[in-house]
Amino acid sequence: MNDGSITAMTLVSLPLAYALVKPVFVAWARRVEAKPLTPALPDPRLERMEQAIEAIAVEIERISEAQRFTTKLLSDRVGERVAERVGERIGEREAPARVGSGGQNR
Repeated sequence: MNDGSITAMTLVSLPLAYALVKPVFVAWARRVEAKPLTPALPDPRLERMEQAIEAIAVEIERISEAQRFTTKLLSDRVGERVAERVGERIGEREAPARVGSGGQNR
């Protein structure tokens, strides 16, 4: 075998080997990537923990809704008292002014 035939065999055999080996490695890589990271069967502890977290979230939402309702009631009550006090003060200011101005003009 001379140098020319070795070079020719190398040029033919390397691409042929690449064409045969590449699909095997690609299939292996896809198989490795397709494996799930989590276990196939769900862990009962994780399911219970998920249910507990959801229950806690519902309770927190109920508490926050009750707090919003209570705050609204208290602010409405305070608003009514402020309106009554402002009305009393306005009435006190207007009453003497009417009497004084009405008596002086007549």
